[in-house]
Amino acid sequence: MKLALSKRKAKKLAAGTIFYSDTLGMWYLSLYMVVDGKAGPFGMNPHETEEAAIADGNETLKVTDGDWIEIEEDQADAYIEQHAWHRWNPGG
Repeated sequence: MKLALSKRKAKKLAAGTIFYSDTLGMWYLSLYMVVDGKAGPFGMNPHETEEAAIADGNETLKVTDGDWIEIEEDQADAYIEQHAWHRWNPGG
């Protein structure tokens, strides 16, 4: 899985991940937000190629190809929670 932290100025958009679904045979860009300190996905875009998913992620997150890191799927949420710049606290 690849992960990039958002550089876009949007408090609800914290990061994105790119992964391949063997079941569906598609690449996905999944967008994440951090709410009250917890990371969670809120949208997914399917793509036929990894390059298309990265290009979509670059545009959406305002990042470049060099901003994507390789990370294990089970570590993504914790990494986003620790390193994301954008956080949303609905109550305050």
